[in-house]
Amino acid sequence: MTSLVLGIPFFAPERTALDWAVTLTSGVLGVGFADTLFFRALNRIGAGRVAIVDCLYSPSVILCSYLYLAEPMPATLFLAVGLMITAILLGVWQPVTGDPGTSHGRWAGGATRSWLMGFMYAATAIFLTAAAIVAVKPILERSNAWWVATVRLFGGVAFLAIHVAVTRHRAEVVPALRHEKTWRVALPAALVGTYLGFLFWTLGMKHAFASTASVLNQTSNILVLPLARLFLQEPLGPRQWVAMALGFGGAVVVML
Repeated sequence: MTSLVLGIPFFAPERTALDWAVTLTSGVLGVGFADTLFFRALNRIGAGRVAIVDCLYSPSVILCSYLYLAEPMPATLFLAVGLMITAILLGVWQPVTGDPGTSHGRWAGGATRSWLMGFMYAATAIFLTAAAIVAVKPILERSNAWWVATVRLFGGVAFLAIHVAVTRHRAEVVPALRHEKTWRVALPAALVGTYLGFLFWTLGMKHAFASTASVLNQTSNILVLPLARLFLQEPLGPRQWVAMALGFGGAVVVML
């Protein structure tokens, strides 16, 4: 709708078949599939710890940018990656007391299959998001950002529509959509997080190095924790705050 108002053609004649294929695939993997895994991770390990794992986003973008786009890889990058990995480990590792006189550590919430799957969902979603946007960056640099964002969202929505069409998933999703409370939460979130957030994220990737833009994206981690506390009543311990500070510090260092 916005593209129509702005007069941006959806079927632009300068777009090649390869442009369409890459952009649609980027949307399917980076929006549809990655978001599905991301929300599954949220259900299993919570928004606070997903924010910690999200520190993998910037290193993933930097790695993909270096391999695919040959973007510069400064020495400060290694320090930044080290800080981010430390932040992730600090955020999810909690020491617990075992037998009297001994102590050991375990992953937060116990080394259960559910928690480990949640971590894998989050890490996979983040890497797919990074790889998908890096793959489409060459097209983004010579295209209108609205067109790229629209086509990527179209690919993502098409994937989700097919996913929901499967009987097992439809039985889970359709009843939830019948509740008024669902729409009161989903519509504002879609407007702010998908429409505005997705657009500005795409514009940032268009006008800056992918590695630089990804570092700036990491500042969202700082906001997730207080928001999770405010809306979800998730506990915030000293470890989570220190981990977020380290993750943010890594994001700053990589810009030096």
